[in-house]
Amino acid sequence: MTTFSISVPVGAYHELMPTCLSSLASQKGPLQVALLDASGDPRVAALADGFAGLFAYRRHGPDAGQSAAIIEGWEKTGGEILGWLNADDFLFPGAIEKARAEFLSAADVDVVAGHSAICDEKGRMTGYHWAVAPPDENLRAGCVISQPSCFFRRDAYEKAGGLDRDLHYTMDWDLWLRLLESGARFRFIDEALSVVYWGAGTKTLGLNAARRRELFRLIEIHTPPGLRFRARRGFVLRAFLDELKPRSLSLFLEDRLRRKTPHVFGLGPRGAIDRNARLFWTHYDKAARARMRIETTGAGAVEVRAGFPDAAVRREGGAFIVDFQEPVPAGCVAEILLRRFGSEKARLVSCAWL
Repeated sequence: MTTFSISVPVGAYHELMPTCLSSLASQKGPLQVALLDASGDPRVAALADGFAGLFAYRRHGPDAGQSAAIIEGWEKTGGEILGWLNADDFLFPGAIEKARAEFLSAADVDVVAGHSAICDEKGRMTGYHWAVAPPDENLRAGCVISQPSCFFRRDAYEKAGGLDRDLHYTMDWDLWLRLLESGARFRFIDEALSVVYWGAGTKTLGLNAARRRELFRLIEIHTPPGLRFRARRGFVLRAFLDELKPRSLSLFLEDRLRRKTPHVFGLGPRGAIDRNARLFWTHYDKAARARMRIETTGAGAVEVRAGFPDAAVRREGGAFIVDFQEPVPAGCVAEILLRRFGSEKARLVSCAWL
């Protein structure tokens, strides 16, 4: 069977790292995981000891940066399919199996990508990575691939020239663009394959000088002249809205400035709920979970019901409580259905296991 090589670069310990490693340990089929730890934090080594059987390669100590660490992991493992997972991100159950099936279905598929859910620092779902879309020439105008949900053949990666060690913020988009230009064939899975953490310490939020230089350089090289202003504006607007305070003003401007609102499974930017939305959420806790709490704005205009597994839903204060008929074990995915009625706007605030 096709083997995957997944690099896990660690620059600092994160509270989601146990979930990251648990998600990798839950995947089925041949998988070689490389842990590249430059944190110097004893908590990383102690956690890794508890997952000792997971790693095909493990290194603790300084490195030359995130890109160099990712490359080191791939060089020390032998999988035909490559990917990487940051220590504060994690995979959905069955993500590797779904990607493997796509590669096995067609020998000319070089890159497989899917959707990502978004979580906060407490591991609560807050939405989906709404900018993700089936990749093709649209990659030239913006990064429509969510990196933890993307896997690619080693030979296509090498043909494209590999990961750029000198890039700190945009090594993923740079690689996708060079894969595109080298003739790689992309395939998209319309399912959530990973969960990405967006919050404090996320280096791709904001637009500091170093990230801006990398982004604008890629735009000058790869984006057609007629789309360059639009591409730059998109990154600047996103950073402005992410950093603007108070949040209420940021959300107000988000709604006013957007000409067209993209949605993934019925959720738009910052958790905006379309008429109908579906939440897919999982956990990797040792104990099964019997209850979930869903908080929204505009709760009076939102209806919540269980899709799978069976559950009863009740209102408790300003939130919805989902009581599952049977506790949901680790590595299972629950589906929750949201319906917005009337003209009132509503957003998902969080979806959390209790």
